[in-house]
Amino acid sequence: MKKGVQLAKRLSPSLSTILNLNASTHSLLSSSPWWSASQHRGVKVNAIHLRPGNVIEKSGRVYQIVESEHKQRGRGGALMQVELRDVDNGNKVSLRFGPEEPVESLRHLTNCKYHWTYSASLLLT
Repeated sequence: MKKGVQLAKRLSPSLSTILNLNASTHSLLSSSPWWSASQHRGVKVNAIHLRPGNVIEKSGRVYQIVESEHKQRGRGGALMQVELRDVDNGNKVSLRFGPEEPVESLRHLTNCKYHWTYSASLLLT
């Protein structure tokens, strides 16, 4: 990289600035990436693929689809009428999506039962 910087200084000051910025950005990205493999992001799917039981994220809330219906009126465009249940508080919401509208589907959620075993001597007070 030093050869590139030396060459850039001979060519033009603005080009050397760009190369220096690229070098610093590369070192920042390689040392601590702005993304993480542990982030749980869903897959963007079209609303036409939503089915009851799927889990989606909309406006920062997590919803489970209770009912999904494809509607089309006369010459108008089609709509997906979806009834959702908020996973956190159980409230029901009814939303309409265009069939090609992207929706973030959360596929990493699993419903598992856990059994925790621990010794009473490990408890801290």
